Amino acid sequence: MQETVLVGIDWGTTNLRAYAFAADGSLRAKTARPTGITRMTVPYGDLLEELCGEFGAGADTPALLCGMVGSRQGWIEARYITTPCTLDGLVDGLVSAPHASRRVLVVPGLDSRSGRAPDVMRGEETQLLGLMDGLGDAERLVCMPGTHCKWVRIAGGRILDFRSYMTGEAFAALKDHTILGRQMSAGAAHDAAAFETGVAMAQEARRRGPGALLNLLFGVRTLGLFERLSAEAAPSLMSGLMIGAEIADALGPEPPAEPVVVVGSAGLSARYRDAARALGVRTAIADEDIATRGLWAIARAAKLASR
Repeated sequence: MQETVLVGIDWGTTNLRAYAFAADGSLRAKTARPTGITRMTVPYGDLLEELCGEFGAGADTPALLCGMVGSRQGWIEARYITTPCTLDGLVDGLVSAPHASRRVLVVPGLDSRSGRAPDVMRGEETQLLGLMDGLGDAERLVCMPGTHCKWVRIAGGRILDFRSYMTGEAFAALKDHTILGRQMSAGAAHDAAAFETGVAMAQEARRRGPGALLNLLFGVRTLGLFERLSAEAAPSLMSGLMIGAEIADALGPEPPAEPVVVVGSAGLSARYRDAARALGVRTAIADEDIATRGLWAIARAAKLASR
């Protein structure tokens, strides 16, 4: 069995995914735990050593960490690098974590300053590096669904620019803390027809202007009042409306020539694919584990590991 030459960890807010890499870049083992930075009960170094022990990693095996572990609330802050950014730029921004047992480096996040307010990502940059490895040099648009969905332009091995949308968090807030949620069944299954109706409503919002979304969201309530929308279907309709509005804004007036690459969990990626299809946009869904390719690319460039 090949030895572990690198331990890579995608360390998020609520969960972490850890990987043991062999010398050829293949995965020897992987594990996931619900111990993100907001759920830590032991010091970071202690949990890291526990994971390294699980992987059989020796004391001289380095660790490379990405995600919220590098935020101000994490182990150590790895400051944002401004886009456009390349692999070398991320390597230059690596930060050493204070750990006596082994070498530990943390990947920086990225910021974009092309809009009125700055935008940031942390963790997605590593996924993007893994994705770009097989996409060639042409400019592509990448959609990364999540609590704060990222829409990213990449080309020629560079992360050019990006925007974040609070669609996931806003959906949860509206569902859990407003009058709209009172007419929704808890735990309702996804309703594809209602979702598609919501996407069609988003097209109306696009024609009318950005303020129309607030009016159409109120329609989720009134459709229920007039018994034209069931409590079971209401969450799916609101999801389609919000995701459809996000996609319409992210794409602008002209859809891209190449398919939009979708990077995320299977369920959420499927919803974005379906919404994009209803809007006449092609998509290609990427592997969920592309973060491992990104971690390995950074490790090689930083001479933490060799192939």
